[in-house]
Amino acid sequence: MPADTGGDEVDGSLLFRVSGVFTITGRGLVAAGLVERGSIHSGDRVAVLHGAQRFLAVCRGVEMINVQPPTDLRTIGLLLPDLTKAEVAEGDLIVGA
Repeated sequence: MPADTGGDEVDGSLLFRVSGVFTITGRGLVAAGLVERGSIHSGDRVAVLHGAQRFLAVCRGVEMINVQPPTDLRTIGLLLPDLTKAEVAEGDLIVGA
């Protein structure tokens, strides 16, 4: 079943659902979550769909999240240092911009 994008037009093929937001000192904001569709690389432009707002950023890093026992391999962290925790929250969607 496709993800509900809340009526927002989803650009590109990336569809990433945020499950957690963290700040790494010296690096910036990391949005952890699940890639539901598409792919992402460092340097890709993304849009965060945060309620009725849309925030643009550039992904500065992509990391696998290791959990034990292993779960879905599509679970990753996106380094988005241009954004703040006020702009990204659990449940938000990140799409290609």
